[in-house]
Amino acid sequence: MKHIGLKIALVMIVSLTVCCSIFLFVFHISFSKYFEGEAQKEIALLQGFYKLDLSTLTEEDYFNYFYDDNNIYASSVNYLYTNNNYELYADYYDWANVSNAGADKTVAEFAKNNAAKLSLGEIMVRQSASSHYVIGQLPSYDESICVVYIDITSMDRLANRFSVIAIIPMTIISIIMVFVGMNFGKRLEIARARQTTFFQNASHELKTPLMSIQGYAEGIQTGVIEPGKAATVIMDESLRMSGLVEELLDISKIESSQMKLDLEPFDLKELIYDCLRSLEPVAAKKNINLNVDFPDERIILTGDEVQIRRAISNLLTNALRYAQSSVDVAIKQGISQTIISVLDDGDHLPKDVLSHIFERFYTGPNGNTGIGLALSKEIIELHKGTITAANVASGIEFKINLPFSTTKTYF
Repeated sequence: MKHIGLKIALVMIVSLTVCCSIFLFVFHISFSKYFEGEAQKEIALLQGFYKLDLSTLTEEDYFNYFYDDNNIYASSVNYLYTNNNYELYADYYDWANVSNAGADKTVAEFAKNNAAKLSLGEIMVRQSASSHYVIGQLPSYDESICVVYIDITSMDRLANRFSVIAIIPMTIISIIMVFVGMNFGKRLEIARARQTTFFQNASHELKTPLMSIQGYAEGIQTGVIEPGKAATVIMDESLRMSGLVEELLDISKIESSQMKLDLEPFDLKELIYDCLRSLEPVAAKKNINLNVDFPDERIILTGDEVQIRRAISNLLTNALRYAQSSVDVAIKQGISQTIISVLDDGDHLPKDVLSHIFERFYTGPNGNTGIGLALSKEIIELHKGTITAANVASGIEFKINLPFSTTKTYF
């Protein structure tokens, strides 16, 4: 897992570079070939036009051809008039004032070298690093030869310019991907490390009751331990292990979106009273007072009562574990939400611990895996609520905010 962020960034950059290179290559080739093909069609159309009996064509025929919107190169055709040896007429050009004199001379030289093919009506392409011409020859009626060509060099330059410009955003994206990849890799490494620690601690917590069960079972077998006492311990440890496995399975269901909520109206006050009653023996053994501050009226919410009970029970169990003398539970109703507060008078937690306390694979400073708190958070969020933890003057306070409604169509 070492340097996984850099590896991810490099893979992303290489993938992006390959994809962009293929795109730019295909774009450049197809862009150039498209305009080259259009130029060839234009010259072929022009050759066909001059094969007609021009004496029979009307002015409207000429107008329809030369001003046809479909002929994108009709106004870009260059005409060269040469003798039978493809030499430009010297008196036809004022070379100092002809802007495309260099192109004309190049095309004339090319036509001379390919006279046989051009005279048969073949349309040819001359392309170099600095120019790109599509060249043809019109039917000859006298000793003169008319060579026509279309210069599509500007289209090549436009494609080249686009390719160069495209490198800029590609470079910016690559830089961003480096940071994104490294950040993602770092988070992945942290999550992987937490997951490993989580399973190590979960395995330890499962191993502890298993060893206890095994020890008492062996004690019964050898007659060293009284069966009644051993049965009680074995039952308690079995329940503890069953609860841990159930929490792990529930987290797995939530992650895979397989947990379905059974939404029904329930009395929130009665639910919390039930949770507190189940914890009274433990609280009495630790000399911890369980205090409540509830409104007089009933508080009816709609949700999955079983899952809400589990979430609140986990918070109460956690508070009872760290409280010194008291755990206070309060309910407050707002206009659009119900707030459940669980406060214990235990020691404050460092800020870095509070910020991770609800994470699934986080292990606290005392070595506990925090499975119950992670599950509580998932359950509350499935009910469209929020859960927070904070240090307050008298200890640590957990708050659950649930949307409030008196109707059965709450969620």
